Amino acid sequence: MKFEFDNNFIKRFWDKIDVRENDICWNWKLSKNAGGYGRVRYKNSMTVSNRIAYAIMYGDIPEGLCVLHKCDNPACCNPKHLFVGTQKENVLDMERKGRSNHPRGSDLNSSILTENDVLKIRDLYSKGEFTHLEIAKTFNVSDSTVHNIVTGKTWNHIGGKRTYVGKGGKKTRGNAKLNTSNVKEIKKMLKDKRLKNEEIGRLFNVSHRTISSIRSGHTWSDVKHDK
Repeated sequence: MKFEFDNNFIKRFWDKIDVRENDICWNWKLSKNAGGYGRVRYKNSMTVSNRIAYAIMYGDIPEGLCVLHKCDNPACCNPKHLFVGTQKENVLDMERKGRSNHPRGSDLNSSILTENDVLKIRDLYSKGEFTHLEIAKTFNVSDSTVHNIVTGKTWNHIGGKRTYVGKGGKKTRGNAKLNTSNVKEIKKMLKDKRLKNEEIGRLFNVSHRTISSIRSGHTWSDVKHDK
């Protein structure tokens, strides 16, 4: 993962850490998740303090890798105590150290999102107004991450509206304002180049983004309009 820090962010970050001698733990002083990792807001999403400390000192974290502790102290942000490894190595490391309570969600060392973020993502998508990619950009994650969240492939230990795949591969869309009949009418109207997305949206009490998403095929692609 690529990080970009300005001097103000870096100063505020280190102010939240008990910086001491080089060889002992530098503990995070503010809020922590259930696993004991410091919580930091970076670009509108929550991450853990040891990842930020590693990135400030050593640079970007390779995609898919976790930041692990030599000291076995989740609150520690001393760069000398940090190293990168795979999620498998992270789990094996916890097993060896007797911390194998199998954390989930934001308790994972590698997690960027919180439970509240996931609920917001599912709620946004269920409204049918935003695509996976638009939501992904907002939360600084990949579109595949959003897809897995809204379908329940990941974060399935918490609730929220999901897009389930039912019989015949048809999707249900939570509390979406539109139904199949509405969408067929919209797709008919989209054939008339004189009508704008905003005008069609007002007729069906949805946003122009919803109409644009239908027009581009990002949503309701399985519904065909009647000829």
